[in-house]
Amino acid sequence: MKIPLQLLLFWLLFCQTIHAQTADFIYTPSSGSFCTPQAITFTQTSSGTPTSFLWDFGNGERGNEAVETVIFSQPGTYTISLTAVYNTMANTISKTIVINETPTLNLTADRTLLCQPGSVNFTATGS
Repeated sequence: MKIPLQLLLFWLLFCQTIHAQTADFIYTPSSGSFCTPQAITFTQTSSGTPTSFLWDFGNGERGNEAVETVIFSQPGTYTISLTAVYNTMANTISKTIVINETPTLNLTADRTLLCQPGSVNFTATGS
């Protein structure tokens, strides 16, 4: 069986295009930390030219823009998924982020007035 050259070239170009397109994204916290509450900006960095995007942020929120900002108000482990939709296919990538509870600190002193030399003992508690 002989395959026409045009069909073979079309098939090779079509397959190369499919394999070259990959979904990907980066994320950046607004304050530089991953503690609650935290606004995180997700930016798609997919290859090729996707025609649309489907985000699932793992906290019940979804989006469809190339760049999305989501506030995580509860600590936990979240799986973020991005589906990049192309003309002939779609690719999905998932990444996991961990949002920690914001640490707390309570500092107390055994003396609040010190008019003469002396010592002050401090007690600290927190998470």
